[in-house]
Amino acid sequence: MCCQDDLYWKAKSISQFEHSPKFKNKSAIQTWKQFYRLSQIPRYLIIGSEIDEFRIIDVKDKILANINQKNNINTTVCIDHFNLYGFKNLPDIFKYDSILFFSYCGFRQKSIGSILASYVDQGGGVVIAAYANCGKGNRLEGRWLEENYSPFSDGATQRVSFLKMGKRLVPNHPILQNINNLSGGAQSSHSDARVSPDAVVISEWDNGRPLISELMTKTSPVIGLNFYPPSDEFDRSSWDASTDGYQLIFNSLHYVSTRFSNNHHYFNNNNSDSESNYIFKDRDNNCNNNNRFSLQTLSVSISQDNLDTTADSFTSSFSSSSSSSDESINDF
Repeated sequence: MCCQDDLYWKAKSISQFEHSPKFKNKSAIQTWKQFYRLSQIPRYLIIGSEIDEFRIIDVKDKILANINQKNNINTTVCIDHFNLYGFKNLPDIFKYDSILFFSYCGFRQKSIGSILASYVDQGGGVVIAAYANCGKGNRLEGRWLEENYSPFSDGATQRVSFLKMGKRLVPNHPILQNINNLSGGAQSSHSDARVSPDAVVISEWDNGRPLISELMTKTSPVIGLNFYPPSDEFDRSSWDASTDGYQLIFNSLHYVSTRFSNNHHYFNNNNSDSESNYIFKDRDNNCNNNNRFSLQTLSVSISQDNLDTTADSFTSSFSSSSSSSDESINDF
């Protein structure tokens, strides 16, 4: 009976998560039932390279606060952050559904770029933002650069006062759902890069430069956001936090995750079902720390399966097998 039960949960896991990096990196000591239930929670990671880590934390916190106000409440999501500053190696990224990457300071460009390319190959979604698309000191390199994983060509940082969101070239794209406007702020920092030959511009700045683009040729979507994620609430010269930048970042993370796209690009299946009804709860940057779970954050309503999931069942299901990527080559 136990074997039959495990086969049932394995079949459900294959049906829903076969193309995700989480599935391909499942811990051997985790049962299929534990894996399936834990995987019901979307898991996103925000990676930056910043002297001041609070810039990254602020992006995470503001996304959570903003989405709680603007979206319907049906289920829960986990958002973590990691700071690469100091030329750190990446943590275990393969347990996440999608990743936001931006950089202000240097990092291990070749090894990080190659790992993120492998993550995309395994079904993980990546959103890249400034200044990771703004020149040689901040860009992703390695396989990311050599095998054309970026939605943008190489470019340089531009600062133009008070840019606004301009033309919407793909107005029904799910990333633009609930996006009314975006104001770039006093400096409107962005790249003058063009989109790559295999990418599509979804929306432009009002100076004609690309604001949002999607690369269509990899296993899962790669989205380029041509602005710096921290808002003017943290950096006075940055984009206006009263506009829809945080919603745009979340929409992008959700779109590239396998939970939404199942490895199909919008342009391939023309599916406008945004599946956007999530409740966003902060996990104090550690989705896996048992001491920081609560029944409020982990009570999940998943209508398709009627799973009665509690904090105890989630915390007991976690495997502590997170391994660090051991890329220590001197590539900077």
